Amino acid sequence: GYGEVMRDIPGENTAENVQVIIDECMRLNKLVNDILDISKLNAGVDECKLSRFNVTDLIRAIINRHEKFLNLKANTIHFDYMQDVEVLADQIKIEQVIYNLLTNAIHHSNDVQEIKVTQKVEGNRVRIDIKDNGKGIDEDQLPYIWNRYYKINKQYVRSKVGSGMGLSIVKAIFDV
Repeated sequence: GYGEVMRDIPGENTAENVQVIIDECMRLNKLVNDILDISKLNAGVDECKLSRFNVTDLIRAIINRHEKFLNLKANTIHFDYMQDVEVLADQIKIEQVIYNLLTNAIHHSNDVQEIKVTQKVEGNRVRIDIKDNGKGIDEDQLPYIWNRYYKINKQYVRSKVGSGMGLSIVKAIFDV
């Protein structure tokens, strides 16, 4: 629609209209990639590729990406960890899990977004917790949050809320 307006009406080829088109293209690209990811995971054709990597560095990089992308003064992401940790896992899938969970936390935080990411070593395992300061999820809604396209808030706010597939991708990755 914005492209047609820019084509048909003189003076509407503005930076703001171009940015709307770019933002919508990025949103649709993310949606298509999410659909492809979940389809591959559900079909069992997406194999795990194990490698040894520093998960602490990965978390720092994901947080850095989010902070640059959001560029909001009210947004803070705290990362608590005792040491750098190497793991043997599928780095791409772990990155997608952390990225999706952090994005979800940002979407569901209060206006002053304070996200806390915690990395703990428990025996020979690493636990990563991501906590936002939002109102939380009603207990009766918890069984549904892993379902594809499920959204707690049914109001569709395109600029704030994603495709509704992030948590189902997280679950599918852990089910593999």
